[in-house]
Amino acid sequence: FVQCIPKGKLSVTFCQQLVRTIGHFQCVSTQEKELREYVSQVTKVSNLLQNIWKAEPSTLLPSLQEVFASISSTDTSFEPSVALASLVQHIPLQMITVLIRSLTTDPNVKDASMTQALCRMIDWLSWPLA
Repeated sequence: FVQCIPKGKLSVTFCQQLVRTIGHFQCVSTQEKELREYVSQVTKVSNLLQNIWKAEPSTLLPSLQEVFASISSTDTSFEPSVALASLVQHIPLQMITVLIRSLTTDPNVKDASMTQALCRMIDWLSWPLA
């Protein structure tokens, strides 16, 4: 229901919340049927985000900042879901270059956070289609 997607400033908040929610998606099952359903549901949400990013490009950067905040967190009480890897395929290549340059030169990004983010991105290699 595309008409239900918020517009303007609210679309940024909506996208950020979707990213946070994906970060909480967990599948504890080892059953193939349930794993397939999990991947299918995650894919639907990531496709929704992609459609919003295309329709409202101003939502992309805040969404990606939310992804980085989640995967770079050194808080040991929460482990973000590998489902965040489903978003990678929807990030425009030119944006990835800009983000990498920005993150590697930002003095506010601590080494521990960057290391945590890189470790989690390596773990993402296990995500189907990532």
